[in-house]
Amino acid sequence: MNVLMISPGYPAEMAFFARGLAAAGASAIGVGDQPPEAVPAMARDALAHYIPVGSLADEDVVVATVRGLARQLRIDRVECLWEPYMMLAARLREELDLPGLTVAQTVPFRDKEQMKQLLDAARLRTPRHEATETVAAVWAAAGRIGFPLIVKPVAGAGSADTYQADSTADLDAGEPAADCERGQPRIPLP
Repeated sequence: MNVLMISPGYPAEMAFFARGLAAAGASAIGVGDQPPEAVPAMARDALAHYIPVGSLADEDVVVATVRGLARQLRIDRVECLWEPYMMLAARLREELDLPGLTVAQTVPFRDKEQMKQLLDAARLRTPRHEATETVAAVWAAAGRIGFPLIVKPVAGAGSADTYQADSTADLDAGEPAADCERGQPRIPLP
């Protein structure tokens, strides 16, 4: 089985997954934005092939590169364990007609508000939540929801830029304005 692995060398723990694929008998094919010599030796040794691309964030280039590869080499699966590139993996699966999560199925894993809406619709309990796009809306949501709040970018990776606000002073100190101005909507959660 040929498994395309997105970013096999970064973050550092991805090398262990590349090694695990090879140990399980898969032919691991890496695509990443690191030069081949910068990929950790553990990952390099586990990969059957490695295709460097300028930037994994340039999805169109990555898709075109992988499409070209797929004309020469059968790809059976696309795997990505790093949250920022889950959408790229889903898009590649769709482009290559491979099994796994589609773009539509992946969106709720990247957009926490959509995930909570799906859970609410399934009648699973979630904390009160609200998506906002402006500083005024963050403050209005805080007024409706109350404190304490967890303020998080909708598509943030892990806990990056997430903070707890136990009071209006904490919310003010968290500077939601800077993130809203950069186009990073935030979700207050109790």
